[in-house]
Order: sequence, then structure tokens, then C-alpha cells
Amino acid sequence: MSQAAAPPEAWERIADIPPEQATLTVTAPADAGSRVRLVVVDSDGVPSFGKIVFVVDPDRALRRMAPTQSQAPTTRPPDLFADPRLAERFLGDLETLRTGLTPTPAGVSASSSAGGAVTTAPLDGDEDDWERYLDECAGRVGHPLTRFALGLPLPTDISTPFQDLLPVSWDERFIDDIEAALDDDNAEAVAAEHDPEAAGAEASGTATLPDLRQADQEVRRRYRRWVERLVALAPHLGPPERMLVVRLTLWTVAAGAWPPAHTDWLPLLSRAVRALNRNDLPERIEPQVGSLAAVALAVLRSHAPRYEITPETIAFNEASQAVDRLLPAVDSAYVTEYTTLLDTAFGPAVGPAAVLDVASDVVQNDPLADAVWSLAEKGRDVHRHGRLVLHVTGRFSNPALVALEAVGAAEDASLVGAWADSASDSGGGAWALVVWRRPDLIVVDARRPIPLWRHYRLTGLVGPRALAAQRGFESAASVPHGPRNQPFELAHQVLSDLGLVGPRPPQCEP
Repeated sequence: MSQAAAPPEAWERIADIPPEQATLTVTAPADAGSRVRLVVVDSDGVPSFGKIVFVVDPDRALRRMAPTQSQAPTTRPPDLFADPRLAERFLGDLETLRTGLTPTPAGVSASSSAGGAVTTAPLDGDEDDWERYLDECAGRVGHPLTRFALGLPLPTDISTPFQDLLPVSWDERFIDDIEAALDDDNAEAVAAEHDPEAAGAEASGTATLPDLRQADQEVRRRYRRWVERLVALAPHLGPPERMLVVRLTLWTVAAGAWPPAHTDWLPLLSRAVRALNRNDLPERIEPQVGSLAAVALAVLRSHAPRYEITPETIAFNEASQAVDRLLPAVDSAYVTEYTTLLDTAFGPAVGPAAVLDVASDVVQNDPLADAVWSLAEKGRDVHRHGRLVLHVTGRFSNPALVALEAVGAAEDASLVGAWADSASDSGGGAWALVVWRRPDLIVVDARRPIPLWRHYRLTGLVGPRALAAQRGFESAASVPHGPRNQPFELAHQVLSDLGLVGPRPPQCEP
């Protein structure tokens, strides 16, 4: 036998057939494309070589195209935006693919999402099942779109078929007889024509994001409706198709299907991201799924204020909670691939570093880190002291309200404190410390030389954020502890839990 990776003249003996034996079964490891032949040695020791037979992959050899099945599509992502009719035919292909999903065997639970419920079989148990599923997917939507969904670069030569050929070191010694050439071709011209690096450079120089902004209103409306139908279909599809829906949604938004001031697409993107997390995800594609989810979350985050609760904030929160378990698998290489061409529409929000920061924030789930971002969005100069305390500096007449605002930004923390310090260089300015440990809110107000200590108990839906929005403490229930110029026992306790020896803010370097 001559292994596929070995030169054709390299042969090895794998078995001997005893004399007078007509048949023999031999088991030997071999890749598809390996060469096998029978050698017969006569009584004089002269060998006779039989015909060469090639090893084939039986799974691939026995699977043949049905007479009614057409050739796999070669549609590429930009093609879908050049003709809305092609985009709608692609949607029909996804509908057809949905009907061919493998039913869930007994004992496998169904998963649900906002768009509906669907049951599918896990695809991670058998390598052959996953490869077969990808083949079926590529047969329906085409290899280019399948690779686009999985974050794999597309070949620059569309005439080259998508094949998984075993690379061998000796292949360069051979040429294809069927390759045509012109009379004036030379070796340098042919080599340059087939140089993948040169072709890649040429393709990267001309790659652009589809632009729907110049299309008429009816065409843009059709693409918006197209995305709505894609997102509605996503929960019923398999992993690669759900990833494809997310990526096409991002491209459609970036292409300008929606007017710049419209944010109707944010809930659609959130729903598409939430559909990514299902119990049928093979472990081998979690880096791709997590990376794509991180890119989409970065786009949602850039439109969602952190301090106020808006529909945009809700869309981000719902999506991040759905895919948070996938984000530890984020891979920067896939992030780079998934953000390709999106920076023209979304700017620095989809820079690889920004995407990784958003993923890290979601994974860590640190309310104080989120609070720093929220307060910075509101123009506050804020930083952290250790794990549990925020420090806001600036010029303000009522430091207690500013400290309350900071605590409200981190009210989901089990314990948090915040200083608001309008101290001058001499250290004689007003300051306040607010500490929140549900349901107790403790305020140390030092607008006067002697600080005043207050204790409020917040019940029901009222929290520090709501009090800060009301710009006062009037709606909070006050808990008396005697003279207000003296700290009480609970105040000493929470200061100790925060790691503070006293309520006064530290002098921080500018």
C-alpha cells in the first residue's frame, strides 16, 4: 500500500497471502486516496504487479445525488443584497431546511426561545452526524453561506469547488493535464495567477459592505421584512443556520436597510442572538457561536444606555443573559472575521478590543464595573476603591444625591458604597457616603463640619436608583437611631464590611 500522503513511488507491505489461499481479509489504516495493489512473486522470485486500486471513503462514496436534487447553490453573502428576489428564494431554502431537521430521540428535552419552541437532536455525539448535517446544510444554502455562518474565510476564486483534500508534500511535482494555457503564457504568469496570497490581497482590497442606502424605499422595506422573517424562523433552525441569521441581520442593518435614526432592528437582533443558545450546540463550534454572539452584543451595547432602563437596554440584557454561558469560549480570530466590514456602519463598537470588553463584562457580571460605565456615560468622574466602593469627584452642591446616584447604578450588588466628594485642594469641601445593603440604605452627609448619619429602609420596588430619579429621600422610610451626629451600630457594621475604618473619602491623585 502507498499512503495518500506519501509519494506514489513509496510502497509498504501490509500483509502476505499464504500459497493456495484464494482470499484474505486485511485491515490497515489508510486515508482516502491511498493506493493498494497486489504483488505476485513467482517461483523464481520475479514480482508481477497488479493494477492499482484507490482507497475511498465509503460514507461519501455510497451517498449519491438524488435525480431530483439540483446542484448546491453558490450564492455568496453580497449576492443576497444585490437582488431581493434572490434573498427571498434563500429564505425559502431555509424553510425547506427546517423541515429536514432530525427529530429529537426519546429522552432529549425540547428547548424554547422567544420565537417559539423546537426540538432537535444534539449534534455533538457523533462526528459523522455533524459532518452529514453540515453537508445537508451546504447542499441547501451553499458552501459560501455555510462558511460565512461558521466564521470561515471564503475562497477568493469562486470557480474552485469546496473540497476537503488531503494536503500532501509531493503534490507540487504534478500538474493537471486538463489545465488550459495560452501560447504566450510563461511560468511566472501562471504562478502569479494561482498565488493565493496575491489573490487574497486583491480580494481584500475590493471587498465592500453591501449598500442599500441608495436603493429605493420599497427595496429597503423588502429587506427589513426579510430580516423579520429570518429572525422569526431562527428558533426552528439548526446551529449553522441560526448563526447565519445573526450574521445576515448584522449585515442588513450595516447595509442601511433601516434609516439611521431608526432602532426597530435592535429587538430583532436581540431575538436572533437569543436563538443561538440551544441544547443542540456541538462543543466544537462554541468558539464560533460565542464570538458571533459577542459581536452582536457589542452592537446592542453601543445603542443601550446603562443607567436608564430603555427598550434598547432591555434588548441587550435579554440577549446577554441568554448567551452568557457561550462567551468564555470567545476567540479573537473569529471575532476579527465576524466584524469584517462592519466598522463602516458601527464604528469602534465592533473593534476587536471593544467586543472582547463587552464579552468580559457579561461573563464577570460585576455591577460596580457596569456602574463605572453608566456614570461615565452621564459625565461623572468616577473610579473604584477596591471591590465594593465607588468614588465620584467633581463640583456639586448636594453630594448625597450624587452618591445615591452612584449606588443606584450598582444596586444589584449585595453590598456597595459610594463617595461623592466635591473637596477642594485643601480638603475642606463637602462630601457624602452612601451605602446600600438591601434593604438598608445608610447616608453620611458631610455638607456641614459635623457629618449627619441617616438610615433608610427601602421595601417593595423602590431602590436607590428610583430614589435618585426622584432627587430626594422623602419617599424612603427613615429608621431612627438617636442623635444624627453619631454613628449607629449598623453603620459601624457596614463600614467594616466595606473594609473602611471611617466614612471620610480618601485623597486621590488626579
